[in-house]
Amino acid sequence: MRNRNVYIHAPLIKFGQKEHMEKLIYEGEVFFNTVKYYRDCENSEIGDTNEGLSFISHLPDGKLWCDGKCLGETRNHVVKQTEHIKNKNLFCVFALENQYVLDRMNDDNELLIDVYNHSGFGTHCVVIMDIPSFTERLLQKIHERNLIVEHQLVYYTDFSSYNGEVTPFMKDIKYKHQCEYRFLVHNTENESIKFSIGSIKDIAHIIPIGSVLKRTFEKIDNGLIMN
Repeated sequence: MRNRNVYIHAPLIKFGQKEHMEKLIYEGEVFFNTVKYYRDCENSEIGDTNEGLSFISHLPDGKLWCDGKCLGETRNHVVKQTEHIKNKNLFCVFALENQYVLDRMNDDNELLIDVYNHSGFGTHCVVIMDIPSFTERLLQKIHERNLIVEHQLVYYTDFSSYNGEVTPFMKDIKYKHQCEYRFLVHNTENESIKFSIGSIKDIAHIIPIGSVLKRTFEKIDNGLIMN
């Protein structure tokens, strides 16, 4: 898979509670929660109060005047617009993109992924080895319901200083460790949806959080990493 000239390497990893991860791997149940759910969720890993933003602007400090009298100072004033929250649903996974791999690969061309670092999402994870097959199965089911879907890597930026448009594929830099690849469905109603794509046991594994995954790579002459 390719996105903004960035390569995505297997596996994709979906974190969650055991019962939900078993439904994903054995029944192919893919659950899309609403953007509003993620905006309101109090779990610090899952929830993000900035979900649904369409614009953010940090106004300069100043003073408020009335009839020549200073009423006080205005500081740290932020204007936010929310347009991406209604009738949109998300399915999110952890992705290995090139820079993540390059930054963490050891001298033996190995990448160690301590999935326990993502225990805030649940107790187990599904490790999806065949990304094209999984994506094809998922997109097919979405298209069968005549829904629009977008999918790509999340871009992380510092919302404490950023000014401008915010897309559904932008998040604050504090979530950068999540390395998120998300599927965004434009729903007809503001409620959660789920799809059954059939068992994915042939292309995925389920493991408890507390394990360490080792991903090996080969290098070609120009230095790019290949599967």
